[in-house]
Amino acid sequence: PHELVLQRVAGSTPVEEVRFLRQRLRIELDEDRERALIGGLFLRSGQSRTEIGRFLSPEERKGFATVLRKALILH
Repeated sequence: PHELVLQRVAGSTPVEEVRFLRQRLRIELDEDRERALIGGLFLRSGQSRTEIGRFLSPEERKGFATVLRKALILH
């Protein structure tokens, strides 16, 4: 309940795991609203910034950012 655990699984390579304290975690979506462009989705804690959801379409990244922010607030 106090942290978010990110696991990256890629084929036969070892699972990569990064832990974020929820109280310091921010969800960042690179977005240019004037030109309606959506870039990368990131988890940020302090100076550390980890990109997630590269495989998602821009609209899916935007929707996932919204859902993830709400989930972190509710728990």
